[in-house]
Amino acid sequence: MNIYKNKVLVSLFLSFFVFLFSSAQDELKTLNGRIGFVSVKGMNLLEAYSENMMLRYNTSSQTISLKVQITSFNFTNCSKSVEKVFNEVYMESHKHHWAKFEGKVVGNINFKEQGTYKVQATGKLSIHGVEKERKIDGEVLVTERSCIFRAKFPVKLSDHNIRILSEDLDRLAGEVEANVYAELTASKNP
Repeated sequence: MNIYKNKVLVSLFLSFFVFLFSSAQDELKTLNGRIGFVSVKGMNLLEAYSENMMLRYNTSSQTISLKVQITSFNFTNCSKSVEKVFNEVYMESHKHHWAKFEGKVVGNINFKEQGTYKVQATGKLSIHGVEKERKIDGEVLVTERSCIFRAKFPVKLSDHNIRILSEDLDRLAGEVEANVYAELTASKNP
């Protein structure tokens, strides 16, 4: 009788553990995320990146959410005054703290098989307090230990009410290329 109780308890414990593990597998989150943008106009190159991007992906519902704090962007080959103008004048980061994307991923991703999968994320991109419906092409690389989301897409500044100052018209493009790279693993806290 005691052996039977032990087997039942062990079975219940294992079932509970498998349930918890499979639930955690439904949500993947950023281990290592980087988002950046590049503006090229003539000979002028403006490039910035943030390594403080947060990305979550639910494999069951195929929902994705990404956010990055505007003030976390670092500019390459630029002075601190450029970052200050970016935050205070262009992005008004004192009012609009975050850039966000929320939507769904369309495409078949087999998380049990290593490989590269083409996907499209459809949803709302919010920058400078302005939301725009977007379709963003990307890819997911499934590896043995994680998966990597990658995407490159254009962002028109005027779509988000970002106006280029007259003194910067010859240096800044009206459209930037955004780049997303996020390594995701199963969330321990679903």
